[in-house]
Amino acid sequence: MDVDEMNLFVTPLMVVQITTFECGGLALAISHAHPAMDGSTTFKIIYEWAKVCKFGTPCKDINFMNFNLGTFFPYKVLTTILEPPVDEANVKTLKLIARKFVFEEDSISRLKEKFDSVGEGLGFKPSRVEMITTLLWRSLIHSAGSNSYLKRSIMSFPINLCGKVATFPKIANSFGNLIIEIPIKFEHDDETKMEALHHNVKLIKESVQVIISKCVKTTSDEIVSLVIDLYKDSYAGLEWGGDNEVVNFTCSSLCRFPVQKTDFGWGEPSLMHFGSRHSQFEYI
Repeated sequence: MDVDEMNLFVTPLMVVQITTFECGGLALAISHAHPAMDGSTTFKIIYEWAKVCKFGTPCKDINFMNFNLGTFFPYKVLTTILEPPVDEANVKTLKLIARKFVFEEDSISRLKEKFDSVGEGLGFKPSRVEMITTLLWRSLIHSAGSNSYLKRSIMSFPINLCGKVATFPKIANSFGNLIIEIPIKFEHDDETKMEALHHNVKLIKESVQVIISKCVKTTSDEIVSLVIDLYKDSYAGLEWGGDNEVVNFTCSSLCRFPVQKTDFGWGEPSLMHFGSRHSQFEYI
């Protein structure tokens, strides 16, 4: 099967693989074309697909997503987005290693106590996603540096815009790709603050709030311009992986997505994993 991530004429929008095991178990794997679909769209399809199977919904009654994004965001040729060179040889030999870390309920409670004890001046209560993201990012920055020197770091934090843009209320259940990646930067002058958890979680919170506030009441052109600016900001001054002084991460979470309640009639899934071919950390 021909696959070209940037050519949707030869790349399937979605590929589904079902694997059955002798023990009676079943694994459902899904891969989607990101230029056409984001995680929210994929999870919505899986969740509604499961309900259709479980309850035997007639085809004529299946109508859970709108195909209206093209109305609000008409096709246009963008010439201002940076396009990094692709090292084909490196892509073919790239090997990714997955690690699974489990945060038990009592561990999260202790982490919350830690944030409460050091973050009296935060002015907000960090969510679980914000707390764990802070802990992971802090640990990764330390692991990429040394005891005496911490490298600069940019963490891309994807945000689902469905339901967050007041000027487009009809896109809450739209099929497509409507995410925006927020670059959150750790600079050299933040080294002395790195030990303070409240500094890092505040950095994440404020960076996200600034971008969301810009998207609440805006036009489609303004959103596109914002995406371009954030994209440039993420890679400004970097040599597309050649700069050893900057480490890049992407963090995303599946919390509050309906995919965890997916039930085809056999019960909810016992194990879920969200993978990627790119260097990043993701968790559920």
